[in-house]
Amino acid sequence: MLGGGTGRTGSAAPRLAALAGQERNSAPPSAEGLLDSLTNREREVVALLADGQNNRGIARRLNISERMARNHLSRIFLKLGVQDRLRAALVARRLMGLSGDLA
Repeated sequence: MLGGGTGRTGSAAPRLAALAGQERNSAPPSAEGLLDSLTNREREVVALLADGQNNRGIARRLNISERMARNHLSRIFLKLGVQDRLRAALVARRLMGLSGDLA
């Protein structure tokens, strides 16, 4: 882009700032809310993750491809608000302690 622009249109910047402000002001989701946001399959995946399984182990246990296991994990990371396996596993263990079981 010429002129050192950011590539954002003038109308997008205020919307992005508003969304960022909403995220900062929203209350953290409850354990029940986090559990409710996961599908049954995602609960199975996150329970296996919390148990220490890698992608291959998750895929074998659930009879899915490793690629599908990665896809599930990506969605789980978004829903739990985490960026990596370790944090997802820690959140999952905390949720399992609160609910008794994820799957």
